[in-house]
Amino acid sequence: KPGTDTAKHRQAGADSVLFVAPDQMVLMTQNDHLPLVELAHRYFPDVDIVIGEGFKNAKHVAKIEVVRDTGELMQNKVPGVIAVATDRNNAGENVFRLDESRKIAAFIEKKFLKLANNKPRNVSLTVNGKSIPLNNFVRDALANTVAGFISALKCPEEAKNIELRIMLDKK
Repeated sequence: KPGTDTAKHRQAGADSVLFVAPDQMVLMTQNDHLPLVELAHRYFPDVDIVIGEGFKNAKHVAKIEVVRDTGELMQNKVPGVIAVATDRNNAGENVFRLDESRKIAAFIEKKFLKLANNKPRNVSLTVNGKSIPLNNFVRDALANTVAGFISALKCPEEAKNIELRIMLDKK
């Protein structure tokens, strides 16, 4: 709200402001109009699925279109639509009724969360704020190399989540 300390911090040029309460927190930061994929990697690096509302023109993002009553199907006009949830009597592959939340969840799980050979699944590389795609070889090599270094250290418990940030000096 205008006049609050938080508003004054933002007006004074603070890059980010974090509201913290016992049960929640809210981060206010400059909107750099980053693509959804970059937002997901930056703010949700350790989650399996990020669900964003809107972003219909986002590239390289799988989408489930929700169509009610007489709304127009955008499936053939919007890139990346992999399924449709609707209250219409449409039939087809990956078409679900709006009340079929368990079937939609199973579809998402099968498509995105089932992994073969228990390979490291949540390995990402971000350089200068941009996500770098990793093929299986690089992903596994990076994960196993870092995990190997960690196992040689005297950690008080088994490593389950490893975060590594390297800031290179600009000299």
